[in-house]
Amino acid sequence: MKLNTKSTMTDVARCVATALKLAEIRAVLTGGACASLYTRGAYKSSDLDFIIQNAVTETQLDRSMASILP
Repeated sequence: MKLNTKSTMTDVARCVATALKLAEIRAVLTGGACASLYTRGAYKSSDLDFIIQNAVTETQLDRSMASILP
């Protein structure tokens, strides 16, 4: 899945999580975004915070995130 200007927060979260998983980068979504997704928008958050759980280089992370750009 690629992101575009019409991507929702759920789309972005799913896309980032998938890209990280494919790169074998373990991460957990945390913070207000979780509350926003869980409450289906009743709580508003404008960012996604992922906590990386394993050792990752900046290059690995950059490559993973580049894979979701159009």
